[in-house]
Amino acid sequence: MDPKLKNLTIFWTRYGTYKYKVLPFRLTNRLAIYQQYINNVLFNYLDDFYIAYLNNIIIYSKNKLKYKKYIYKVL
Repeated sequence: MDPKLKNLTIFWTRYGTYKYKVLPFRLTNRLAIYQQYINNVLFNYLDDFYIAYLNNIIIYSKNKLKYKKYIYKVL
């Protein structure tokens, strides 16, 4: 990768700024766009019971019944 283009691999989340060490070919910006889309769609629930990071959605709860309800809300 051209050293001048390394700053183009930086992306921001609400948890911090990150930079790819290896840029996944053919996936340039797709994961970041997907994460932004999921965060926009599920914004009301963000940090209440789910966190999205690139292509992963983490749903969490201390109660099994609430956990099942949260899964249905996300799906």
